[in-house]
Amino acid sequence: MSRRVLKWISGTLAGLALLGIAAWAVLFHTETGARWGWARLAGDELTAQSVSGTIASGLDIQGLSLVTEAFDLQASETRLVAHFELWPLGIEFALLDIDLLEIEWKPDASDTNVPSS
Repeated sequence: MSRRVLKWISGTLAGLALLGIAAWAVLFHTETGARWGWARLAGDELTAQSVSGTIASGLDIQGLSLVTEAFDLQASETRLVAHFELWPLGIEFALLDIDLLEIEWKPDASDTNVPSS
């Protein structure tokens, strides 16, 4: 290969590496990245009124709600601090602080313990 091709390949690889580092920094160290990550995690069942903070320093979640077939969970104020490990891949929850937690269990539709009239 010519020097020109090698320079082009090494420049492209360096650019991709810098792009990956920038994306990681934005995701873990900005509030915008935390909101983007929350939007990917949350769905129809898991919602929040607001998310602030960063993934690296901790998230403050207001109005957390989880609705499933078995139960409804409501948490007014939640603080979550997690540490992410790249090698080996893992996550460690350092803090989970919930101000008010309400859990409502839903009755099972197949429950036959209903008294007959």
